[in-house]
Amino acid sequence: GNTNSKSDLNLWLNADALGLSNGAAVSSWTDQSGTGNHMVQYNGGNPTYITNSLNSRPIVRYDGNNYTYTPTSFNNPYTILTVSKNTGSSRFISSVNVNWLLGIWGGTKDVMHTDGWVTYPGTGIDANAYIWSSYGNSRATRFFKNGADITGNQTGGLSAPGQLSIGGWSTGSEKSPGDAAEIVLFKNVLN
Repeated sequence: GNTNSKSDLNLWLNADALGLSNGAAVSSWTDQSGTGNHMVQYNGGNPTYITNSLNSRPIVRYDGNNYTYTPTSFNNPYTILTVSKNTGSSRFISSVNVNWLLGIWGGTKDVMHTDGWVTYPGTGIDANAYIWSSYGNSRATRFFKNGADITGNQTGGLSAPGQLSIGGWSTGSEKSPGDAAEIVLFKNVLN
């Protein structure tokens, strides 16, 4: 589908829009889409706002104990775009209520699981930032790193993210430290 307005957005988390001072605690990450799907703290303390970090832009830093999520569950179809850096070896961009992950898991990168493997196994992890993106519907899921399609099995898993989480999975397991600059979730598949 085509996206011409904010009405196509389910969620837009943008560290630039927070406008906090360096080192400030982020108790809630305000959704810029206008839908009110704010990212809230689960447990383990608040992540930290860091200015002038990723390409001189701000990020929200998770220390491996912080964990945030959206109370809203997101369904198919969807497109998600993330700018993040995982500095651990487990889930960073994940879900509360679906076995869904994007980017890093089990000490490897370039992996995606949506209640089934879309891409696995991955490659060795590093400390670089990536633009991880995906789109899915009830027939196929595609996975991209920095714009390149790295899908291994487009029908391996067909689930949407559900309640999106940053910093861990489910109710705070498989936590991982990392930096998030921006996450955009559309309510359709973008062409």
